[in-house]
Amino acid sequence: MRETRLPVNAQSVQPNHPGLRTLTEIYRDDFLTISAEVPGRLIRFLRTNVPHPTPVDLERSFRQAAAAIDRIGRTNRVMLIDVRDARGRNEPEFDTVMRRLRPIVEQDMVRVAVLLRSSAGMLQMKRINQEDGVLRMLTLSELEALEFLLE
Repeated sequence: MRETRLPVNAQSVQPNHPGLRTLTEIYRDDFLTISAEVPGRLIRFLRTNVPHPTPVDLERSFRQAAAAIDRIGRTNRVMLIDVRDARGRNEPEFDTVMRRLRPIVEQDMVRVAVLLRSSAGMLQMKRINQEDGVLRMLTLSELEALEFLLE
């Protein structure tokens, strides 16, 4: 297990900043990495730039990640979903699987923030939020996401 400090991409954060957290890696595959404060509140769900080749691979990856989150507990947890490096898939079969998997991964989270790379990504996630009937905070700023999650 590796430990990392958040926010990883913010040079201006001072070492004692309240948003700076030590996270332990709890799951990793080619497509995503899950890190969490153990014990603590914050879970970071980081998508890599490697796309899932098939919907079956997508489902397997997300279900294993959800199982790792279950093992550390979901009570009073918040989740930062970082998709800045993810390559999107717009095939209907991937959309169908994701619609089924999002609630499994995000289940029982007190708050969820999604960290995106672009305004186009923000628009797409707004549409997904509406379709899912879920309120996720959407942002291009890691610090803004952490402030929302940890307030």
